[in-house]
Amino acid sequence: MPNWDYVLIQRTVSLAIACSIVCTFVYNVFAFSEDRLSINVKESISIWLKSTGNSANKQILSFNLARFHGQLFGDKQFSLKCVRRSIILSFISFFLMSFPIVAWKAVIIYKYGLLPIDFYIKQWN
Repeated sequence: MPNWDYVLIQRTVSLAIACSIVCTFVYNVFAFSEDRLSINVKESISIWLKSTGNSANKQILSFNLARFHGQLFGDKQFSLKCVRRSIILSFISFFLMSFPIVAWKAVIIYKYGLLPIDFYIKQWN
């Protein structure tokens, strides 16, 4: 039987490390943009973000998204085709979102032969 405290700590530390990496990356992208862009470009980006845009374009976009959803999943939401495609797209989305963490753990396991929390615990003992 696994030691649940150890597993919980391991997953919490892994999640904290992954979140800190993502937050650091996003912050550095915006800091880099803030330093490099001119005032005119910053103002034009601000105007673009604050604009409401053309309502006709928004209606066309919503119509196209609804049509795409209808073609992808079909009209019957509980049909076998719809459920199967939804499951496949969910697995693909899950893989794309979890791939960086899995790859990072695989590198650590390959390099050190243990899980990330093992490395930190053995370092302090």
